[in-house]
Amino acid sequence: EHARAANRALPGSPTLPAWQRYTGVVWDHLDLGSMTAGARKTALAALFVPSAVMGLVRADDPVPEYKLKMGASIAPVGKVSRFWKDAVTAEVRKLSAKHVIVDLLPQEHAAAIDFTDIPNVIHVDLVSKKGGVVGGHNAKAAKGLLARHVLDSVDIRSADAQAVTKAVSSFRHAEFGARARRA
Repeated sequence: EHARAANRALPGSPTLPAWQRYTGVVWDHLDLGSMTAGARKTALAALFVPSAVMGLVRADDPVPEYKLKMGASIAPVGKVSRFWKDAVTAEVRKLSAKHVIVDLLPQEHAAAIDFTDIPNVIHVDLVSKKGGVVGGHNAKAAKGLLARHVLDSVDIRSADAQAVTKAVSSFRHAEFGARARRA
């Protein structure tokens, strides 16, 4: 019922910056609030998130409270990720002309982007010590730590693919490693 009420109240409802609106294990471990003001400003300008309601939002964009998943299907629109795919892909393509795109998205959100013809993308996978791609609660926590590590290691706004790949490769975690790959 809370989700329905939030969705009904979307027009004109109060907003928070995306980095404060979105919650969960990844955001908790990214911990943007603990960064210095300058580092946070840089991170906020560099972080983008596919939104089921708004398309592609930057981490400092105002976002209302809503409850809609990117993987949801809504009649007559269909799957939300498919609805946003052209628009979000176009925006990511524009960003890739000037910046390396680091894809840390879960599959549900990555489905809103056709990475096929987008240059300058580095996909990052968390891997077990045996080399298999992992998921789950602990992997989400590690993904937040990995994102923070990359932001702390390079100026993501001006870093090239080699610098980003090196930052990803230098990530250390007790359970997981990180693997960068080009599409």
